[in-house]
Amino acid sequence: MMHRECAGAGSTRAGRPGLSGTLRDRTAQAHRAAEAAMRLDFARPDASEYLAVLNGLLVFHTAVAEFSRETVARELGPDIALLSRGQTLRADIRSMSERLPAAADGVCASGHGPDGPVLTNQLRGGREERIGAAYVAAGSVLGGRVIATNLAASGCGDLPQSFFASDGLDLGRLWRHFKTALDAFGTSGADSARVVAGALAAFALIRDIQRWPGASPGTA
Repeated sequence: MMHRECAGAGSTRAGRPGLSGTLRDRTAQAHRAAEAAMRLDFARPDASEYLAVLNGLLVFHTAVAEFSRETVARELGPDIALLSRGQTLRADIRSMSERLPAAADGVCASGHGPDGPVLTNQLRGGREERIGAAYVAAGSVLGGRVIATNLAASGCGDLPQSFFASDGLDLGRLWRHFKTALDAFGTSGADSARVVAGALAAFALIRDIQRWPGASPGTA
């Protein structure tokens, strides 16, 4: 579950879709494909699969932060909390690894295994593509609340989920500010097609990471 937005979100005052709405609409299929690749049965969550999902998310968020963080701070504003969740993921991974030491043995400190393919050049481009990738990463933080709810409903609320539960974040406020800044960026002369392309590349990256748990992403 990457993210869910309220109905009507991402519209301009004139009624035309803003950039955030355009991104939501044009990446819906890629969003579903990325969710389908997540190997986690919420009816009966498996601890080793949960650890693999956390590791995959750490690889993804690390890659997007390196690719997009400076551009987001420059173009959308200095608050990059939604792109700075690596430490929270690492804390959850450490906690899970203590429960499953054998599963953790094959995971590198960076969050991926040593023998998987390198997913090179999936994140590349200029400011628009970097903003598009950041949209996907920020949205995955938003969608984590749904995952936390599903885990609690399945009786697995004791699994470490500081990332999914957005511990320490005023998530509603951060997401509203992010979308407002994104829509303003869309009216500043940005090429929306390139922003969408950056988001699609990020969705493809997280999909491929989940399919190849030993993979590491490359950026260009």
